[in-house]
Amino acid sequence: MINQKYCKKYYLKQLVAVSLLGLHILAGATGILPDTTLLLITEKSNNAQMGVLNTDDEPLLLLTTIVDIPDDKGTTVYPLPAVMRVEAHGRQIVRFVLDETATPLKVQHLKRVLFEGIPAVKVDGKGKISTTVRQDMPVIISPAGLEQDPMPWKKLHFHLAGDQLTLSNPSPYVVRLSQTISLLMTNTSLKILPRTYVLPGESFSVTVPGGITDTTTSLRIFPASPYGFDVDPFDAAIER
Repeated sequence: MINQKYCKKYYLKQLVAVSLLGLHILAGATGILPDTTLLLITEKSNNAQMGVLNTDDEPLLLLTTIVDIPDDKGTTVYPLPAVMRVEAHGRQIVRFVLDETATPLKVQHLKRVLFEGIPAVKVDGKGKISTTVRQDMPVIISPAGLEQDPMPWKKLHFHLAGDQLTLSNPSPYVVRLSQTISLLMTNTSLKILPRTYVLPGESFSVTVPGGITDTTTSLRIFPASPYGFDVDPFDAAIER
């Protein structure tokens, strides 16, 4: 069992260390490469881990940060360690711990994790600032007892009333997909989402151009796998 108080204290110490780094970074790009393109944490296990590789020829200081998205702030995740040294072409493991004191989850939640590499210090008497490259990837947190559906986009509903097309997600899953859908048989594309995911219980509507509503019976979406793999487009029926 992981001590939650220790996690919080350790994480705060790491953030203080990060704040002291600003004047000691070197110009140049970095090369931190995570093992996968998505981090999945289950409430049952309470933690997960991610391997990261330094593809550069120089050591890097790896900063790992969990970022809340504006629409979903219901959980807390601690990266451990938040700051670590990764040798040239070396690999390290970052652990992620879910706060056990929070209310038990009922649906999936979404966050982002940032991996940022800072080059090693080289003192030359000049105040150079480094150019770092961030790896920004999604974090999905699942409730205990909820098995991940490999195709959660099939649970989305599409309803057409008049000229209003509504996308809704009644499922407990976070669904990641393109902001744009295609109305089949019409060669029409519409932007229906303000971002590339739909949280549990959310719905979004868009106005369908006039003259095609009577003939539109299906549409095509472009989803992303919950495991970070590429998947084929999916055709869904439009309800009326």
